[in-house]
Amino acid sequence: MGVYGMGVVLAPAFGPTLGGWLTDRYAWPWIFYINVPIGVLGLLLVQRFIADPPYLVRERGRVDVPGIALLALGLGALQLMLEEGQRKDWFDSSFIVTLGAAAGLGLALFIWRELATDRPAVDLRILKSASFSSATALGGVLGMGLYGSLFLLPLFLQNLLGYPAETAGLALMPRSLAMAVVMPIGGLLYNRLGPRLLIAAGLLVSAFSFQELSHLTIVVGFWDVFVRQLWQGVGFSLIFVALSTAALGTIEKAKMTAAAGLYNVVRQVFGSVGIAVAATTLTTGIARYHDSLAEHVTMYDPTTRQWLATATAALRAAGSDAYTASRRALDLLNGDVTRQAVVLSYNHVFALVMLLFAIALPLVLLLRATGAPRDEAAALIGE
Repeated sequence: MGVYGMGVVLAPAFGPTLGGWLTDRYAWPWIFYINVPIGVLGLLLVQRFIADPPYLVRERGRVDVPGIALLALGLGALQLMLEEGQRKDWFDSSFIVTLGAAAGLGLALFIWRELATDRPAVDLRILKSASFSSATALGGVLGMGLYGSLFLLPLFLQNLLGYPAETAGLALMPRSLAMAVVMPIGGLLYNRLGPRLLIAAGLLVSAFSFQELSHLTIVVGFWDVFVRQLWQGVGFSLIFVALSTAALGTIEKAKMTAAAGLYNVVRQVFGSVGIAVAATTLTTGIARYHDSLAEHVTMYDPTTRQWLATATAALRAAGSDAYTASRRALDLLNGDVTRQAVVLSYNHVFALVMLLFAIALPLVLLLRATGAPRDEAAALIGE
């Protein structure tokens, strides 16, 4: 799992940097065009090297079309609701209310259908395993934190710090490179320590990294972001290997495919939810922090009056008339307040992600070690 995980993270390690380079040198559509030859190569490699394991028995019979349709309805409505909610003022919009009802009804009927039918499209009975259920929930937390931060950091670097796309991609590389290095080590440690200690350590390191990210400023440097990304890479790698192994290690081989599919779907769906929630929280936070800061930036404040006087004098010296200089000074002041509000909102979202990782810690207690020699783990802990 450690070696496999090392391969998995190479794409997010080089993808943002390559995407930034393509965007800067050519145009943004090339980040999609480049996937065509890679997809063809992947298809050829799968046909050449991937084979079904002997324990996987493919039974002929009808497909659970109602279950698939209900899943598509529920997840599709949920995703659309999260994407459009902020734009349409959430539940003040009848469209969003309809989507929410469709998502709730579709997912509820999907769960009922999958538990009632003999040949479900998604075998939810696997969730009876407490270890698998807790690992799947933790995978959802990991997805929210991973995808949410991958969405936010490029925006922060490009919109606030003025980084070009390629440099923003380089700033994201340390996390994935750290994951590629630490994952094989995490696999070795799993064999001696089991999942609980590794995942708990990974959650704590990840929470620490997001706590550090929650103190960003407009003048933060490249290396400040670089170090925080390294900590995230270490934390995520400790979680990823142990979590995947613990989740699937308790499942009988005949149900391994269904379990792996469910585990990955939950992580991907929660990743999409994390992006939508991060975007919404960021937008609402900017408005809230702007209003809060603006309450203290008034003409009754000596510092504000001094700042406006200095800015107005500088603009007049540059050739503006008195009225124009005064209006432009106010615009500049509002721009500064807005930038500070944006930074505070980013910090707020990162603090929420830190809290999410901390809250997830108790789920570690439900995990069960698989393939970890208890005597060796006890000896190592004793040392």
